Amino acid sequence: MWISKNETEQKRVEELTKEIDSIDTNAESHSPDESKIEYRKNLYRELMDLKAKRILDLKQKSQCKWALEGDENAAFKFFSKNFTEQMSNIPQFLSQKFNKLSPIQTQNIEEPISAAEIKSAVWLCGNDMAHGPDGFTFAFIKKTLGYDGKRHIPSN
Repeated sequence: MWISKNETEQKRVEELTKEIDSIDTNAESHSPDESKIEYRKNLYRELMDLKAKRILDLKQKSQCKWALEGDENAAFKFFSKNFTEQMSNIPQFLSQKFNKLSPIQTQNIEEPISAAEIKSAVWLCGNDMAHGPDGFTFAFIKKTLGYDGKRHIPSN
């Protein structure tokens, strides 16, 4: 309904603009009488009313859009306000009892994973495990990969 009303108003704006231009063109060649001047004033008033209505519609549309989608900075402002704490307020673990990784263990964590390691991990999991976020179960993956385990795993 809004679209058809908007299209009708847009057509009317175009008609009014053409008619006003026509009156102005005729007025250049010979002087218009009082009725033509009054008629042009009424057309111009109607044109301005339609344009004002269009502006109000656009304002309302943007306000509705803002109300639905929100300000893009609103979430940022909320979280920045709630998470800008002083460093002294952040709790710390003061115990030395926690295990630390050795340099070799740290290096092993950072190394790329090989296809053989992936295959080994998949084959160690049972077939009855719940499916992952992609929707595939380990039974499906094992069946798809086959015994070589290289069908879908890129080798390093």
